[in-house]
Amino acid sequence: MVGFCGLKSLVKLGLGNNHFSGPLPQCLGNLSNLRYLDLSSNQFSGNMQSVVSKLTSIKRLLLSGNNFEGLFSFSVLANHSMLEVFQLSSGGSKLEVETENPTWFPTFQLKVFHLSECHLNVRTRKIPSFLLYQHGMQFIDLSHSKLVGEFPSWILQNNSRLLVMNLMNNSLKGTFQLPNFNHNLVKLEIANNNITGQLPKEFGLVLSNLEYINMSRNSFHGIVPFSIGEVRGLRIMDLSNNNFSGALPGSMLGNCTDLNALYLSNNNFSGMIGVDINADPSVIDISNNKLSGTIPIQLCNVSSLRILDLSENCLSGSMPSCFDSSSLRFLFLQKNSLSGSIPYVLPRNPNLMALDLRDNKFTGNIPYGSISFHNCVCFH
Repeated sequence: MVGFCGLKSLVKLGLGNNHFSGPLPQCLGNLSNLRYLDLSSNQFSGNMQSVVSKLTSIKRLLLSGNNFEGLFSFSVLANHSMLEVFQLSSGGSKLEVETENPTWFPTFQLKVFHLSECHLNVRTRKIPSFLLYQHGMQFIDLSHSKLVGEFPSWILQNNSRLLVMNLMNNSLKGTFQLPNFNHNLVKLEIANNNITGQLPKEFGLVLSNLEYINMSRNSFHGIVPFSIGEVRGLRIMDLSNNNFSGALPGSMLGNCTDLNALYLSNNNFSGMIGVDINADPSVIDISNNKLSGTIPIQLCNVSSLRILDLSENCLSGSMPSCFDSSSLRFLFLQKNSLSGSIPYVLPRNPNLMALDLRDNKFTGNIPYGSISFHNCVCFH
């Protein structure tokens, strides 16, 4: 590493994804022309603050996946006016990151800020306040950082170019507020926090470019707004483990034709499963709700369906005789009030890996051929 220190004209140094170890040579801080430094995915150790503080011309600083130790204070970056990309995901390292003390103000405008799995602001657990001065971010990840306080809806409001927002696995509270303009956000990941309230009725209109939504394991309640059907490029939707109620968001299954996975389990949805299904998802999980009525035969038209979980609801009637699709791998219908006989076509699916029909009202004989299944089958 010391050998690089003599390259005074060096603008880019990429050492990521290697097996370098030990502390950073202090002389790296003398590379005054350096614009790009990638040290990610190595085993560097020790304190890197003194080196980083000297790289005042740096634009992209990638430090994730190392074993740095000690304290890194963001105040040393105050004069790094060209900084656009900062990535530091420390995992289980002993590094402590402080953004609040001492008081400082940024001269840079970040595009990418990735600071996940860090011992971040361990005394206050606050979201970095310097982010209030950032207006051009495209990517932010503060996940797995034990942050507390109000959910920072102002990040969306202040950054109209933001594409990815990941604040999952923290302890943020309050409500989710929309910006006052149509936003370009593509990925919203805020699972496993303490966010409450209802989703704004304009959700799908303001955030119509979303492709990935994960709001699971919070305390949202109320209905899922009908406007969710306007998020027509939606691919993955996870609202599981909340307190949503009312009818299933039928507009989503009808309009979001690119939908690949839908997770709505462990809520309080009621009513019947809608029949307007134009999407072709591989996963539908709406288990542990209060759904009633019959299983719609339209589910048989979902040709890519691999996992269907309708368990722990109040479904009644017979089981559709069309669940013989070769794509179906997991079928969970337990703890409902389904009746009648088990369709004879079910054993024709050689790819079925799990079938759970326990705690229903089925009668008759187990259909011939079920013993030929090559994988685990449960008929309790």
